[in-house]
Amino acid sequence: MFTNYLPARRFAMLITSGLLLVSTACQKEVETSPTPAASSATADAKGSREFKNKGRYLSFTNQADFLAEAKELDKLAANEGTAEHLEKWEKKTGFHSLRAHYAKKRQEREARERRAAGVADQASAVGAQALLPEEDDGNPTPPYFEPYEEPWDEGLIIEDDYFAAMLSPEGTVEIGGKIFRIDLANNIVSYIPSSQASEYDQFVSAQPTDESASSIRYFDLTEDVLGLLDGGDSGSSFSEFRPGRIRIGSGIGCGPGADRKHDKANQYYADNRRLDCKIVYQPLGIYHSIVAKAHHQKKTWYGAWVGSPATMYIQPNPGTYWQPLCETYVESDQNSYDNFNAPYLGNHTGDHNTVTHRYFNSMKGVKRYKADVKFRVGQFITRVFSIQDEW
Repeated sequence: MFTNYLPARRFAMLITSGLLLVSTACQKEVETSPTPAASSATADAKGSREFKNKGRYLSFTNQADFLAEAKELDKLAANEGTAEHLEKWEKKTGFHSLRAHYAKKRQEREARERRAAGVADQASAVGAQALLPEEDDGNPTPPYFEPYEEPWDEGLIIEDDYFAAMLSPEGTVEIGGKIFRIDLANNIVSYIPSSQASEYDQFVSAQPTDESASSIRYFDLTEDVLGLLDGGDSGSSFSEFRPGRIRIGSGIGCGPGADRKHDKANQYYADNRRLDCKIVYQPLGIYHSIVAKAHHQKKTWYGAWVGSPATMYIQPNPGTYWQPLCETYVESDQNSYDNFNAPYLGNHTGDHNTVTHRYFNSMKGVKRYKADVKFRVGQFITRVFSIQDEW
């Protein structure tokens, strides 16, 4: 068990005598408002938070600026939901992000389902703030309202909404003179020098030309990519990449981190009500997260499951534990979380149908982790959702 570990929400500090002290700061948080893990090598750097929207992707001058903006993006205002908060940031920056791309795909899917059921001409009973995507002939369909819902059925997606808001729809971001791409299909993060930005289209192509592939370098998603680059490991040539092959690194750094694991399932508590739940650790090379989420959904008369507002909770059972990469101490979180302050109805996000919490997020990964949580709506409590690796 974990009786030898002290609960901690902040990082342990090594004192001069070599002893380890873990400080605790366990306080209730509302929906998604975590403090970013500071295990990155750049955690203590003072970033200016200056970045540019280059149209296709965001550009950060260095790692410190990227981390500083990631920390700032974490801060929700009172009575502000996650989707609402991220949409405001995307609008402010003028950036169409991967997160927004996911949301658009969900709206388009629901629009098709409604049209197929012959209800495209009906407005929802609650509000009419958003418009359905345009028909193929360019004519807009009538307005409707359905609460925001993440496209969990779309296959390979990035679970961390905050990180997804900083990525382009192609999964790219520029940091410190390199354009990185999260390639979930191949389980790698690749990059090209910013000086080769003219080759962007080939870089994000599923099948780059042989010439383009020779200029692309890559790392495995479980690696501390930015730390390895700082240490002199430039990655492997994409021209030598083969699916399923483990990259042989240079020996720099602390080695690969823990593997991705997830536990997700629908939990039905009525014929037309369910919770769509998940907990996942997702290493992404340049950013790593442990995220728990649940969506409350109702079944429409035409058979589609859509988001439905409800008050929900994430409850520890007994909690979440992790050891940051390159460190010897263990952090833990045994708090409960809820979506009390998310907007209930009346705006186009309507994300009161979602409860979510990031237990860990950092530019480094974790060496090992164990997470056990339950989700609750009303009197209904789900089974235990559990993930662990190397524990």
